[in-house]
Amino acid sequence: MQSTTSHHRHSDVFLLASALLPKRHRVQIKRLDEFVRLANRYVHEGEEDRFAALQMTWQAHQNAPMSQLMADPKDPLQLRVIKNICRQKIMYQYDPVWITLFLETTGRGLHPRAQSANDQMHHLYGTGDVFGLMIAKMLRLPKQAMHAAAMQARAVRFLMLLHQAADHPDQPLLPKAELTRYNLTDPGQETAAQHPQAFADFIHAQLRLYNLWHRQGERVFRYLPKRPAAVLRAIDSHYRREATQLAEEPLTIFRYHPGRASFLLRLGMHLFD
Repeated sequence: MQSTTSHHRHSDVFLLASALLPKRHRVQIKRLDEFVRLANRYVHEGEEDRFAALQMTWQAHQNAPMSQLMADPKDPLQLRVIKNICRQKIMYQYDPVWITLFLETTGRGLHPRAQSANDQMHHLYGTGDVFGLMIAKMLRLPKQAMHAAAMQARAVRFLMLLHQAADHPDQPLLPKAELTRYNLTDPGQETAAQHPQAFADFIHAQLRLYNLWHRQGERVFRYLPKRPAAVLRAIDSHYRREATQLAEEPLTIFRYHPGRASFLLRLGMHLFD
């Protein structure tokens, strides 16, 4: 079972930032976050039956018309969350494959297995890229912005995945071949302390991937209106600072997480820039 700590840390940052977006966006981002949190909670707590029920509820409603998706106070939690995401799909023209893929890749955490490089890319697409695409659709960005939006989300998700793997080295979250290349058995703190140079080389190699996707993702800002651009630049700066810190001292992955105060400072700087 995979920890949701990294997701919740990112989710809290994103919700905090989204408070400065127009109300129509705040409401929809909160609903999207509720869907993601629920799926992650079921996986984290090993609730296979509830996760399977969530998938089946999505499958049953993904093609429903808007008239069948209206909120009902009597709706149980799963149905309410799925109705919300289905309404978003119609309003913003999400590809339903994005939501199906998110559930499929997230559900793999119920039965972790050794990861290949292809497995990792599939996971990053399903739990990272698709959310960049959905947010881009929500903000009505043009088609030429979509790839950059996906890469921006992938870079952040990959940084979260590195932290998650370091916090839970017993879980096969990273490709085994990548660890073996640096003569590491796992990405945990004990192994890092025993092989500090090898661990540093490993982290630097991962950050090269992060930097590649981050550079591609930066192009999304040219398509954003001023207020959303300021909010998303503050989020980007938050994680960029973390990546810079890891490059300077890889062992900080076990203890360094930029706090809310530093994030709010960056948010203010970008808003009034």
